[in-house]
Amino acid sequence: MTVFSYINGHRSEDGWTEFDPTKNGARNISGEFDASSRIDFADEKMVAGEYVQAPASATISWPFTEHAFVLEGSVTIKDLKTGHSATYNVGDGWVIKQGSETEWTVTKKFRKAFVLYLG
Repeated sequence: MTVFSYINGHRSEDGWTEFDPTKNGARNISGEFDASSRIDFADEKMVAGEYVQAPASATISWPFTEHAFVLEGSVTIKDLKTGHSATYNVGDGWVIKQGSETEWTVTKKFRKAFVLYLG
């Protein structure tokens, strides 16, 4: 078993890599979409870690199911099928099902902890 130590919300070792949103279902990108992620756990069905992003927006077709919590900043997610829109702030969380079509908008630095189901 591997245990990661967190101090003030940050893992004690690095491991951040550049994140390419186009390889994860994003299109119609506006802004720089400067993003990085760190993977803390991965197997054939699940991935868990953290993600950080600069202000930008995009349409995303989700290639996995995601359960996430906001650690810093905020994000507005609009379900393009239903039109429902919600803004998530520090401490808030969501589940987005694989195949969902959303509009994703970040207006200031944003960071989340996530668990992805790849099934």
